[in-house]
Amino acid sequence: MINVLICDDEEKTLNRIKEYIDSIRTQIKYPINIVGYTSAEDVLKRLRDSKDCSDILITDIDMPILSGMEMARTIQDESMDVILIFMTAYTEYVFMSFEYSPFRYIRKEFMETELLPALQAACEKVIANRDVSLWVKTQDGMEVIRTKDILYYELENRKCIIYTIQNKQYETWKKIKELRSEMGENDESFFQVYRGCVVNKRYVKTIKNDMIILENGTQIPISRRKKREISDVMMSYWSGIL
Repeated sequence: MINVLICDDEEKTLNRIKEYIDSIRTQIKYPINIVGYTSAEDVLKRLRDSKDCSDILITDIDMPILSGMEMARTIQDESMDVILIFMTAYTEYVFMSFEYSPFRYIRKEFMETELLPALQAACEKVIANRDVSLWVKTQDGMEVIRTKDILYYELENRKCIIYTIQNKQYETWKKIKELRSEMGENDESFFQVYRGCVVNKRYVKTIKNDMIILENGTQIPISRRKKREISDVMMSYWSGIL
């Protein structure tokens, strides 16, 4: 079961979204459970509760007290594990939302054409991410690392250092080529900055001068020769999640 949270401060709009999803439920390949909220604060409370699994969040942006973007900032800062989809009537928000790395952006006036493919793609991402993990042998023994938790990994003194969103580091003798092979299809979420460093596209906040800046503030240098190639990769990725 995939849990889909919907947040809109207008109860009438919230019910309309829930009713529409109910009407297309049979077209979605996976079983879903819908939970509606009119308060962003209540959504954050649920996301912080480990007892309740929350896979996808579809939220309005323009809301009182706590806006959708403010909620997205908290989700980002606290590394909450949920796929974020913005839905709004104001298209000017699209560029403002980039820094929160939303999975998709849906215009309310085109909900009937944009919501189904977005929700289907998000469900596929949830299923793909659920059980994908790497087993790595470290100094402390065998460790399991979820690929979606990896910020980046790099070669250092013949060892590969894996950095995660939980601010943990894992050292392994596995080669970069081995790690990328073990990730299988999930390797598409990563790109190679240089021969000894691979970065998760999901956590790239911006590219500034000759640096890739990740959501946690980590700065990774890139060569001038690779800058255009990396910019093209990220522009393609960012355009694909809108």
